[in-house]
Amino acid sequence: MNTAAETLLAFWEDPRNIPFKNSLISSEPSKDGDEPTTCMCAQGQALYKIGGYTEDDLRSIAQDKADREVARLLDISVAHSVLLRSINDGQPGAPSDVLTSPEKYLGKNCHAVMKFWWFVDGLSQGQWKEVVRRYDAIDGDAGIATVIAANGAWNAAGIATVNGAWIAANGAWNAARIATVNGAGYGAVAAAGYATHELIEGIDDPVFVPLFADLAS
Repeated sequence: MNTAAETLLAFWEDPRNIPFKNSLISSEPSKDGDEPTTCMCAQGQALYKIGGYTEDDLRSIAQDKADREVARLLDISVAHSVLLRSINDGQPGAPSDVLTSPEKYLGKNCHAVMKFWWFVDGLSQGQWKEVVRRYDAIDGDAGIATVIAANGAWNAAGIATVNGAWIAANGAWNAARIATVNGAGYGAVAAAGYATHELIEGIDDPVFVPLFADLAS
């Protein structure tokens, strides 16, 4: 965990600083002399306190750029940054434990999930196109079966954010700026999302995780 993340964690120790908004910043400018950080989500606070962004910057920045910038500032994957955004203060102990105890949201296999998220951050467009080619070649019945198994076991496990990994996988794909020509975009999103589901559950014979193996540079 880098210094920027430690700074935010120390800031969130004061309950008055816990983020409450679902957007980077409140739509209303702060009044003179007011501290604006309590009107920001966790990502907004990171950009404001660590990244030097102004209130106006937060109102104008695109969300996918904010996801990438928070990832860079906190030295986490883009998918982890999106998970931070999607949870914010929505669970007891959040947002701090999104950074300190990700297993609360991703389950016992969280380290495999987070390693995968770092991996997909570094994929080239050519590598993503190969993933999509492999995804399109999957036998439909096998793919559906593993999705049902992963989702069912995941829900039964009671993980706090049932949609968190899917949202975060989409965020990782968006940050990679994958071409969406001829449906390639959906294939990339689905592959990353379902692979994340398989990793969370620890599926013994995964269908989607192997799509990311042995990709030529």
